[in-house]
Amino acid sequence: MFKHYENRYVFLLNKKTQNRYWIIQELYRQQKELYDTKKHSTADRIVNICQPYIRSIIRGKDCHSVEFGAKISASESGGMSRVERISWDNFNETTDMVLQLEMYKKTYGLFPELLLADKLYLNRKNRK
Repeated sequence: MFKHYENRYVFLLNKKTQNRYWIIQELYRQQKELYDTKKHSTADRIVNICQPYIRSIIRGKDCHSVEFGAKISASESGGMSRVERISWDNFNETTDMVLQLEMYKKTYGLFPELLLADKLYLNRKNRK
């Protein structure tokens, strides 16, 4: 992999191939860990060599139990949508309601008159 060239070592792979090489090494490490421990999941599991930052998100829907891609937390006001958080990792969007309300107040100077949300957001912390 390395070549001695003019008193220094040079990596023989170009940047893209070198990156893929490291990704495949990590993928192999993850798969070996799963095999050795007989587990079915690992932290930051690589599911796509070309896009290693993509994570699977378990949704539990009838037709597709797993989805891939970024997950966003967004709010809408006056016909304009605003993304509060974007992540390739799974997260519970109900924890962002307080953040969204604070960002609304920072932008408009007051809290919204009306808040419409899914039943999922009706937890004790958000009601408080």
